[in-house]
Amino acid sequence: MTDLGTFGGTYSFAGDINNKGHVVGTASTSGNTTYRAFLYSNGVMTDLGTLGGEHGGASGINDRGQVAGRSHPGDAENHAFLYSEGVMADLGTLGGEYSSAGAINDHGQVVGAAQRSGDLSIYAFLYSDGKMTDLGGLAPVGVYAGGQSSARDINNHGQVVGYFTIEDLEIHPFLYSNGTMIDLGTFGGLYGEAWAINDTGQVVGSSNDSNGRQQGFLYSNSILQNLNDLIDPLSGWTIAEAHDINESGDIAAVGFHPSVGSRALLLEYIGPAVGGVPEPGTLALMVIAMAGMIGFRRNWEH
Repeated sequence: MTDLGTFGGTYSFAGDINNKGHVVGTASTSGNTTYRAFLYSNGVMTDLGTLGGEHGGASGINDRGQVAGRSHPGDAENHAFLYSEGVMADLGTLGGEYSSAGAINDHGQVVGAAQRSGDLSIYAFLYSDGKMTDLGGLAPVGVYAGGQSSARDINNHGQVVGYFTIEDLEIHPFLYSNGTMIDLGTFGGLYGEAWAINDTGQVVGSSNDSNGRQQGFLYSNSILQNLNDLIDPLSGWTIAEAHDINESGDIAAVGFHPSVGSRALLLEYIGPAVGGVPEPGTLALMVIAMAGMIGFRRNWEH
């Protein structure tokens, strides 16, 4: 684990990494008075600047080196930005005051959340070819009326994942594909959120069960599966959140063990499986570091 540093302040966090090993995120300046979007490459942390205000943060980078994030344009609310070839462009909003970008694919398409005109709620957007499209408006009228939404990730086929609210009472994960927003459902609880999607269309995230317990999930081949059903029940581990998935099907997750506490986990793909769908009990526990990093091996096709 390498400390990437800060811009003189006391905190920083990484938002994304591309296949060239370039990292983007947010870091504080001296005295923690401001925070800036950074690009870390070849051992150097570079300040990407702002849209005119003091603050900024980066959340996504593609293999072309384009960066997505949010920044203050002067004294206004955050606006989503696209940073490309040394220039930071303001992506605007859906008519309101606020927007923020969450991810970017290799085609330069950006997703995130933004306000509509005259509405304090936020809605998922897709920015492509210079146009910001409101994804929240695609939900069926009367079913998800009054809800908000936010896009977390986009793959290279333009499929988008995130979450939406149902009349401000429930939060469900969604998959947006071919102009349609699909409710991925939950494990019986009131909460679910999709965090990432790979180019094969596999989605990972977290969801509550009917008892309110948070569980990591994989959505693959139109089936929502609890990752805890796929590991050895004698391992003692509970997977609470799944935050990312790569093209090989490896999952970055967070889990809890009574004797260890919460840890970052790696679920490593070793497939294939019958029909491309995970089967119960096909994950083997593997210790991959003395410090308590744990990996689960899973056995299915992607």
